[in-house]
Amino acid sequence: MLGAKLDTLTWAHSIRVYNDRLVISNPGSLPEALTVSDLFNEHNSFPRNPAIAQAIYYTQLIEKWGTGTIRMRNACRAEGAPDPEFEARPNEFVVTLRKGRDQATRQTSAHEQENHVIAFAASQETGISRQDVIDLLRCDPQTASNLLLRLKRQKRLTQIGTYRWARYVVSNNR
Repeated sequence: MLGAKLDTLTWAHSIRVYNDRLVISNPGSLPEALTVSDLFNEHNSFPRNPAIAQAIYYTQLIEKWGTGTIRMRNACRAEGAPDPEFEARPNEFVVTLRKGRDQATRQTSAHEQENHVIAFAASQETGISRQDVIDLLRCDPQTASNLLLRLKRQKRLTQIGTYRWARYVVSNNR
C-alpha cells in the first residue's frame, strides 16, 4: 500500500533539470477566472485550500496573495534571466525557468562578490557578520554562509567567535 502511495506522490508533480532550464509541472489547472497573461499582473488569489494558504501566510512564506508570480518574474530579472514561462494545459500547469547568463559570467559575479565582501570587511574595525554579508549582497542566509566558508577556506577571512556571534576579519597571512 505504501509503495502505491509513493508512486502516486512521485507522479503528482515533476521537476526536470536541463542544462539551460528548470521545468516544474503540477497536476491541475489555473482557476477559470485566471489566464496565463494575468499572472504577470497583480491578481486575486484563488487558493485550492484556503486553510493551507492562510497557514502559509502566517509563516510569512507568502507576503501578499496574488503576487507570487510577479515576484518570480522580478527575481528572474534581477538575476539577468528571462521571465518565467507559464503554460496552462487542460490538466497540468507548467513553469519553465531559463538560464540568463553563461557560467563564466556567474563565476565572475562570484569572484566580484568575494572581493566586495573582503573590501567591506577590511573597512570595518570589528570585521563583519553573516548578517552584514546578507545585507551587503542582498542574498539569502545560506548563500552568505557559503561565501564566508569559501573565503575562510581560501584563508582570506579569519573567523572570530562562533555561531551567530561569529565575526570575520581579513586574514593577515595571505
